[in-house]
Amino acid sequence: MAWEPASDLGKFGNPYLRWSILYGLVIIVLTLLPLWGRFMFQEITSLYINACFIAWFNVMWVAISLNAVRNFSKLGNVPVPGLEALAAARARKFTHAVIVPCYLDPIDVLFDCLGSLLMQKNPASLFVVVTFEAKTPDLKRMVEAVTSAFDEKFGHFICVIHTVLKDKEIAGGCSNKNFALREMTKYLNAHPDKFGGHAVTISTCDTDSLFHPNYFEVLELCYNGENPSLKAVPKMCVWQSPLFYNWDLDERPFFNRITGIMRSMMMLGGLISFNLNPMSIFSYPLELGLKAGFINPRYGMLIDPRLLIRIIFGPRSLRHAPHHSSRFPRRCR
Repeated sequence: MAWEPASDLGKFGNPYLRWSILYGLVIIVLTLLPLWGRFMFQEITSLYINACFIAWFNVMWVAISLNAVRNFSKLGNVPVPGLEALAAARARKFTHAVIVPCYLDPIDVLFDCLGSLLMQKNPASLFVVVTFEAKTPDLKRMVEAVTSAFDEKFGHFICVIHTVLKDKEIAGGCSNKNFALREMTKYLNAHPDKFGGHAVTISTCDTDSLFHPNYFEVLELCYNGENPSLKAVPKMCVWQSPLFYNWDLDERPFFNRITGIMRSMMMLGGLISFNLNPMSIFSYPLELGLKAGFINPRYGMLIDPRLLIRIIFGPRSLRHAPHHSSRFPRRCR
């Protein structure tokens, strides 16, 4: 069976009318409400409006905090399949495609990420695609170094080089990863004897991501829990890993530690709990990527509504969540 992604029939959006601009205007207006509100409303009315907004934001943060605590308490749990699902789980074979981008990051950062993939329980089940941009400095040396170090360490390993098609794409993470995913699909179709009958998952990450050693073991448990039958089409969902910013935070300035903790809480209690956009390390079945046409290459960052089907908390390890190291703390060393 050939895997074919949906055709990319999209167009460039209006460069001036953007949702991000509207969000920014709303934030500015609400932030300055205590200043301009006194001129628009009576004093007592303005006071009540300010009090309502403050109460709303407090309720929102309390809800996010409670959701974060609830999700954090689930980190030590994994799905336990029933008898039918257990039989399917034992018969199912996995291939985990991992897209690792590299733009201007130092090669040692890329090696750290690939090294964390080598620490997985079964690296032979991984299909690692390292994707570079054609304008990456010292590209030939980097490709040779990565290939010589990791070529035979995984089940399958390829390096691809993306050149931006200006009539269809904009330079950035989305177009880079979309190209890598389509090249990965071509590789799968060219080797049907190696991938036939396999359950294929796709995981994306950042160059400076570190995967927990149990990440893909737990991903398989989550996949089996959602898909108890071998014959049924996999459920269209996204497994979002919680992000922990753990680059020696105890040695960072105060504002770095606060930023790392708040971002982790927003991921645990906000993005996952309210089914908002996936980001950084997340996984989904190949069938979902094919149906969505993978990633919109006209987005700058990986916030793609094509994948907003259903976000599930996970995968998480048996003891900890998969670690993610943000570029912010690393660069603030």
